[in-house]
Amino acid sequence: MPVVVMDEAGHTGENLLDPDQPIYALAALQMDEATAKAAVADALGRAPKTMTELKFSVLRRSNAGRKNLLTLLQDLGLTPDDAAIILIHKPFMVATKLIDELVEPRMTAKGLQTAFLAGGAAKNMAHAMYEHGPRALGEMYDELTASFVAMVRDYTPEAGAAFVRTLQRCKIVSRDEQVTDLLSVMIDTPEQMNEEFAARHDVLDPALPSLFWQGGHWSSKLQTRFEVLHDDSRSVSRWQDEIFSEMQRNLADRTAPEALTIGDRTLHIPTLLHTIRFQASHDDPRLQVADVLAGAAAHGSAVITGARRDEGDLLKLLQRAGFTELLQEGIVP
Repeated sequence: MPVVVMDEAGHTGENLLDPDQPIYALAALQMDEATAKAAVADALGRAPKTMTELKFSVLRRSNAGRKNLLTLLQDLGLTPDDAAIILIHKPFMVATKLIDELVEPRMTAKGLQTAFLAGGAAKNMAHAMYEHGPRALGEMYDELTASFVAMVRDYTPEAGAAFVRTLQRCKIVSRDEQVTDLLSVMIDTPEQMNEEFAARHDVLDPALPSLFWQGGHWSSKLQTRFEVLHDDSRSVSRWQDEIFSEMQRNLADRTAPEALTIGDRTLHIPTLLHTIRFQASHDDPRLQVADVLAGAAAHGSAVITGARRDEGDLLKLLQRAGFTELLQEGIVP
């Protein structure tokens, strides 16, 4: 059975407002272990003897480490046939979740959910909230997002009531008609917040939709059942037990990839994802390559968005190595 190897970078769980790690990336690749072992051994041979495992976060800190990264990527010669990376810009994801979690329930109640999604309204609202919200609300935008994240991460009736009060104040201070309209169609009572969030968890964790996307992407690409080898992850292990294992049982008889098209978007379903197993990255060189890919993607995206300063023109080096071709999906502004 084919094996797809995955590792992530910038994972802070549901804390989408962490200023130090504004980008989440999940890298996946299909590579035989011998090729990865040889490439990793060569890279470690160019690194200080104290380094026993390839880590992007360590290599990017020095000129020698950055050159080592470039050489590694050039030696591997990865293409979109071998690897795929999904990026999530966390501050933008907060804006999308404000629409997804607070506007969509009202659309669903009115029987308009399909039109809301297929017609592009949900996507347009998310971009409008992200682009105009800070200017329309000033400091209240930060208070709105912080209150929303706090409520969803650790829901209590008190947190729900606090968010509702913040939402009401934002409606009053908004200086933009479009933003005012967006705020006015959000659910806005403590009872509605309780109904939406009291029994849910991991609502904001970007790793879950990223894993789902990768599962669908590789189902479509490989056209056969496959296994995922993931770096040790407590949250992904829980999802394997709670979500993916049941999905795998329900889809056990499927032999072809499946997709769902909504408007101009096609969502590939992880129909052929057979199982997910876990291993420490130091025990498998393929996981170390995935770590480098995910770390490079998160760093490069943070530089492009202005959230992080580049180090020694690393972004240019990555672009020169053709790295950007591996970025195949994203929740980004």
